[in-house]
Amino acid sequence: MLHCRRGVGVLTALAALVIAGCASSHSPSTAPAAAARTTSSSAGPAATTTQIFTPYRRSGAPTAGVVAHRSGSCFTKSITVASTSAYRCLAANAILDPCFVAPGSTHVLDCYTTPWAHAVQLRVVKLPSANVAAHITRPWALELTGGRRCVVTNGTAPILRGIALGYQCTDGDAGLRGGAAGAVLSALYRASDGAVATCRVVTVWRTAAS
Repeated sequence: MLHCRRGVGVLTALAALVIAGCASSHSPSTAPAAAARTTSSSAGPAATTTQIFTPYRRSGAPTAGVVAHRSGSCFTKSITVASTSAYRCLAANAILDPCFVAPGSTHVLDCYTTPWAHAVQLRVVKLPSANVAAHITRPWALELTGGRRCVVTNGTAPILRGIALGYQCTDGDAGLRGGAAGAVLSALYRASDGAVATCRVVTVWRTAAS
């Protein structure tokens, strides 16, 4: 279910909706407008927080544990995250990205589909020759109001209202709107049933650059 408030096409209303959380294009109601007024305050909404993903604990073990073991190969640096120690790899017919090199190893990597998933541990014969890491500024993943989580995709993203929906969510897709670090970010979210909403971004996930 899309728990977002109805949107209106004016700038002042959009600001209130970002503060409130989400703005849905479905099911008009007078209650959400009242809710939007009650959530505003002189302090304003909390800024979007940034979580830096760490693939390994201090012990060297994968952060969330290992769910499977595979053999495969890596062919370039990651195009998903901004980390020079992450690779884009292949196991059977599945692309795994990002895969992080295990501490003290050149043959074992741990691959994550999302920042909150268990790792798939991948064994390779060798890593690719040194190449330039992709310049990536977008976050790896988002959490929207209501607990909805979305992870970046690398294919051609559909465009909706001029925004690329480059994040895959569990029940839809989303596109991050522009905004400076430390600001309140928002995303255009489209549910699997076609409902469209503007949602506040509670958290973004990134990786360390090295």
